[in-house]
Amino acid sequence: MSWTDIYNQNLWIDSGDTSELNEILPLIRKPQEHIIDIGCSFGRISIALAKLGFKVTAIDVADKPLQSIKNNYGHLTNLTTCLINSSELPFADQTTDGCVAINSIYHGRFKDVIEMVNEMYRVLRKEGWVFATFLSTEDWKFGVGEEIEKQVFVSDIGADPGIPHWFAERKDLEALFKGFDMVSLGLKKETVSFPAGPVISAHWKCIARKR
Repeated sequence: MSWTDIYNQNLWIDSGDTSELNEILPLIRKPQEHIIDIGCSFGRISIALAKLGFKVTAIDVADKPLQSIKNNYGHLTNLTTCLINSSELPFADQTTDGCVAINSIYHGRFKDVIEMVNEMYRVLRKEGWVFATFLSTEDWKFGVGEEIEKQVFVSDIGADPGIPHWFAERKDLEALFKGFDMVSLGLKKETVSFPAGPVISAHWKCIARKR
């Protein structure tokens, strides 16, 4: 199943939670920064940042959520949308100040994750920042479904069936961001209730700056 199918079937619902702004805003050093939101979905973070006056490009591989952003927030002239179909970001080298990637770039094989991190490095200016989250191997979904390569599983459950998920350990992320200065790398674990019983949700929260 593709992301277009997932959105067309209304399987993915954006929580609307913008609590990550509390950690993103201290990273921003000047009011005119250009920020890209990779895998923006319906734009909860993109919209919030644009309302604060920052220049934001909301990026996704599915058109439906981007159309929703344009239809509802087209009046925000500092917010633009961009549809992509690969790991290549449509920006020149060193033209971006910040990259947000919340619950997005771990969807894929490991090579896809590497390519996107390399692309973020390419488009960021010196001392540009990244705020990204990744699934941990301690998450309840790790080991569920078919392992198509090391630490990459595909299952038919959840809001994104058929989409590969890469699960990371701390050492994986430290190696992945070796071209950056790691500002912080923390593991957030919480209990989530399901009809079949509680499970552990575990995500890495990575904040890094380009050297």
